[in-house]
Amino acid sequence: MFVHMVLFKIKKRNVPVYAADCKLWEREAGKQKGFAGYHTLFRTNEKDQVASFYMWKSEKDHVRFMKKHHDRLVSLSSCPVEVLGYYNFKT
Repeated sequence: MFVHMVLFKIKKRNVPVYAADCKLWEREAGKQKGFAGYHTLFRTNEKDQVASFYMWKSEKDHVRFMKKHHDRLVSLSSCPVEVLGYYNFKT
């Protein structure tokens, strides 16, 4: 299992827009080979920080998705976000 997580700073008023963007990303990822799941995580000890957590069967599946869909999905996303970090994990 490969996990890709992105930590964002998002103003509270933009959370509904972020949630809609997440559904767009999750819907597209769900159509791809190797996709295993998605979660939105809200930090409890830091204000306005939210993480998108994607699970893939392999890193290769994740890389294929990012190469093919990342730029298009970013252009379709409408929530103003500040990226605080990218994290990759293997189990």
